[in-house]
Amino acid sequence: GFLLTDVVPYKKGNHIIERNLLLPEYLDCKAKDKHTDLFLDKPSFTQADRWIEKNIRGQFICINPCTGRPNKFWLDQRWAQVADQLIEKLGITVVFTGAKQDTDRINNIISQMKNRSSAKVAAGSLSLLASAALFKRSKLLLATDTGPLHIAKAMRTPIIGLFGPVDPKEWGYDDKTSITIDKFKDCKCKYLPDCVQEDKYLCMRGISVQEVVEAALKLWKKN
Repeated sequence: GFLLTDVVPYKKGNHIIERNLLLPEYLDCKAKDKHTDLFLDKPSFTQADRWIEKNIRGQFICINPCTGRPNKFWLDQRWAQVADQLIEKLGITVVFTGAKQDTDRINNIISQMKNRSSAKVAAGSLSLLASAALFKRSKLLLATDTGPLHIAKAMRTPIIGLFGPVDPKEWGYDDKTSITIDKFKDCKCKYLPDCVQEDKYLCMRGISVQEVVEAALKLWKKN
């Protein structure tokens, strides 16, 4: 602490990107834009492209249904319904992404789908950077509030983020390539690691299948 000289003014409620930019701005370094970037090496794209060539024909979207906190999860059955509707309406393949430990939950989602032959699982098959390359090739990413959502944003992939216990004004995105669906105002356990209500996860359960499908179709048409 003895090395610290100045206190940078803290603005509560700002987006995390704007908050992090307060330090360089305090030093008169103005940001030209507030978009994050992720720069990938060639092997990451090679790994992703080989996986795509082996598993997919035509256009695809990604769904990343898992997250690190139980109160950020959406219902498996609803993910299955969203995937089915988008496959039927758009004629695309749905690729489920995530870590190796997410595969059981992803397989449970796929087991509830009618169009499971058009669902592929990339979770556990790609490195983190290769997953970012996969997002780059994808037409859309649908995800809960989790790291892959921000990775896809950095790759300039259109995204739909589902938020419940965390304020999307701080961690979400709202622009021409991003749609946030949130029930933050309805959450009784904001920012807690898990829901402590007797009727659990009402905020995430408040997000409907139709809301997500309509958002996906809207971004598909725009991009």
